[in-house]
Amino acid sequence: MTTTYRQPLLPRLGYTNAEAAIEYLTTTFGLVEAGRYPPQGEIAYAELSFHGLVVLSISTNHEAARSPQTLKDTNLELFLDVDDVDAHWEKSKASGAEILSPPKDQFWGERTYTVRDLEGYRWIFRQPINPPKVEGSPQ
Repeated sequence: MTTTYRQPLLPRLGYTNAEAAIEYLTTTFGLVEAGRYPPQGEIAYAELSFHGLVVLSISTNHEAARSPQTLKDTNLELFLDVDDVDAHWEKSKASGAEILSPPKDQFWGERTYTVRDLEGYRWIFRQPINPPKVEGSPQ
């Protein structure tokens, strides 16, 4: 059995169809469902993990968590570190994800790609490559 650890800050994302969101996020991005409440019926709350760490919770739309589909826009981007950005991008692309930008080396020392999920949240998957030299930092 894999132990899943919770982080001290846990974002909650609203989806119009939490069941479909869980399926999409686990299949397309490789997240793992860590728990669902209630276990049957409409999802009030579910947790998803990545590499053994709970990274977010999701629920069906309610007053405190609304889907970008409901709001007609989003101002939220989710950054998630992966071991191999290019392999992760290939899997997302093969799953039919809406790719906003392909993998690219960024000046700040990461390789990233951006995708929009089934309801409009923007995800930036990233992998450290060559950290930039910052003036005044120890080398």
